[in-house]
Amino acid sequence: MNSTNRKLIKINMKKLSRILPLIMFPLLMIGQAKLYRQDMTEGNLLFLEKNYPMALHQYLDAYAIDSTNANIKYKIGMCFLNMTTGKNLSVYFLNEASKDVSKRYDEFNPMEKHAPLIAIYYLAQAYHLNDNFNEAITSFTNYKDQAGPNESDRREVGRSIDKSLTGIELTENPIQLKFINLGDSINTEYPEYSAVVSGNDSLLIFTSRRPGSTGGEKTMDDQYYEDIYYSRRNVNGAWSKAKPISNKVNTNDNERSLCLSYDGKQLILYKESNGGDLYVSNFEDNQWTSPVSMGSDINSKYDENGAALSTDGKIFFFSSNRPGGYGGSDIYFCKKLPNGDWGLARNIGAVINTPYDETSPAIFPDGKDLFFSSEGHAGMGGSDIFRSTKIGEDDYNWSVPANVGYPISSSGDDIHFGPVMDANHAYFSCIRDGGAGDLDIYSLVTEKSLNEALPVLSEVVNSNDPLINLTCGKERGCKQFPSIFFDFEKATLRENAKPELDTIAAYLTANEELKVEIYGHTDSKGEDSYNYKLSLKRAQAASDYFSSKGINVNRIKGSGKGEKFPLEPNENPDHSDNPEGRQMNRRVEFKVLESENEISFY
Repeated sequence: MNSTNRKLIKINMKKLSRILPLIMFPLLMIGQAKLYRQDMTEGNLLFLEKNYPMALHQYLDAYAIDSTNANIKYKIGMCFLNMTTGKNLSVYFLNEASKDVSKRYDEFNPMEKHAPLIAIYYLAQAYHLNDNFNEAITSFTNYKDQAGPNESDRREVGRSIDKSLTGIELTENPIQLKFINLGDSINTEYPEYSAVVSGNDSLLIFTSRRPGSTGGEKTMDDQYYEDIYYSRRNVNGAWSKAKPISNKVNTNDNERSLCLSYDGKQLILYKESNGGDLYVSNFEDNQWTSPVSMGSDINSKYDENGAALSTDGKIFFFSSNRPGGYGGSDIYFCKKLPNGDWGLARNIGAVINTPYDETSPAIFPDGKDLFFSSEGHAGMGGSDIFRSTKIGEDDYNWSVPANVGYPISSSGDDIHFGPVMDANHAYFSCIRDGGAGDLDIYSLVTEKSLNEALPVLSEVVNSNDPLINLTCGKERGCKQFPSIFFDFEKATLRENAKPELDTIAAYLTANEELKVEIYGHTDSKGEDSYNYKLSLKRAQAASDYFSSKGINVNRIKGSGKGEKFPLEPNENPDHSDNPEGRQMNRRVEFKVLESENEISFY
């Protein structure tokens, strides 16, 4: 190669060294943009599946490419907010995201650069969950000011602010108790919860999502299926290494422990079949039997998801979201009949139940104090623990529920609370510093009895009192009254319908500007013309009852709808009769009207 050619190559290499970065930089940017889009798309799909840990992994890869993007900060913050650990990290990312929000946010565009307006609301939630209640109130108020006049949003924000105010009050006056972690014989880095114990506190049964679960499969949110485990207290008072309860009880699906009889020989558990049902397993011949459904008087095609048994085994409490309640999940009870069967389930009433969820009942060994989890009563978290005391022998006569206080009730969701016989300790699941990593089971120990350590209960109020829970705060109409139901081919009011009618009548008496419309319905048995007349008679029966309570007839309007608007199918998919569905359709519904708004009660 001659010298001229060598000079040309040298010159061209110099030019290429200058030009190459100009060529490669856009190519790198294009490649990075492609990777970012891919990470965001995969993260969004995982987020929709509620697989927050895997979604977070994708979002963090995208964040490494573009850390200035408000949308990716929002996504990362939301992952931390929805995971059991890392909620403290959600504050930073959601705070950064909230500095660049847009009402034109495109949720499905992986290249979206702004965060949605609701990021401010979730920032407030993050502050609240980290017990920064004053900052939470500021952010909730900021969101309310920017979100506009949407009433449902404003009502929910108002409830959130109330919870933060309650959080300030409860944390300033904590109850005195010790949290004692049950240790690595019980707890793992995976969730352990829903602990129940025998009356002598020697047998502990609980639920876990640890590896080694029956079937070994995971849910879409990357958790192992629920299995039930047990442990026995040894002579030194320590708990033995937990073991799976039985391959007759644990299956490839979810099983959750809910209640253990006083003698430790009957376990009530939850299975997801038929919408969520309660089952019972008995300890016989030194082993647990295959679970058997508790039957149609307790189970429905809706979700029955909590259980408590009195010490003598004669009264059973459970929670269900079946129609005909006060809204969400309600607490019901039934009594054991002389033949050993359970009687029909009855709603415990409006003192305990609210338009929101009441779940996880637990009865104190004295049979008088009922503990439960509620979203509707005045609390600081999503769900708080409350206590109410039964007065006398009236099954509906309960004291106004009292929040058991901080730190049992916290800014998160507090659900499973189990007091035991000696009256100075209880079992509870929560996430605390120094724990195994997720939900752990703790023993909560007080120096004096739980009754003395917990807040004083309010005055006694009967659940059938018509003036209970007529409104929620200042916003009229947020109380939801149930429908009333009728026997087949009857238009006669049932006795258990009259307390509900009394409640609505009292509401109308207290608000004289309101009017009520009454809609009668039937099932599909019979001719259309017959059903129309029957539905009209049912509406008339309710109307006559209101009139007997002093409501002016000019404020009452009744109409019959016949069989046209069923709540549930009258027949099963195979065209066989559906008695439960037909019962739900034999009903009367109510709509209360005022000058500008309509308020429905179903």
